[in-house]
Amino acid sequence: MTRLARALLVGLAFVAHAACSEPHSIPAPNRVLTGTDVMTLSSFRRTDLPADLTGTYVAETGGALLTIQIAEGSASAFGLERRAAEPGESPDVATYRALRVAGGLSNAAGSFRVVASDEGLLVWEADPESAVVPADFWVLYRPER
Repeated sequence: MTRLARALLVGLAFVAHAACSEPHSIPAPNRVLTGTDVMTLSSFRRTDLPADLTGTYVAETGGALLTIQIAEGSASAFGLERRAAEPGESPDVATYRALRVAGGLSNAAGSFRVVASDEGLLVWEADPESAVVPADFWVLYRPER
């Protein structure tokens, strides 16, 4: 069983009692990192989450490669695994459980959020525990081709 599948199964009990119908009070940043550029969040047109959200999404920040793999656990719960690595380095890996909320996905604490935009998924991690992933920016991830 993969780490992502195991996290997803463990998260099902969490999903059963989590109340995540509204955004949380942790303030998210208003800037987005897209490669080496920084844009305002308002410059992205928000869209509904794709019907099939599962898959792999990628971002580059400077020279680092970031990937997010999304697996669906139920109609409203998802397991997400984020990998971030500088060239030649081992990746930092974080696993999240998130629920559908108004406007996107969020974990119960509100410290991990995903919203859809016309350019891809905007992802924010309040405490990424990685030197590669910025906590003070959303990161634009595009579907892997």
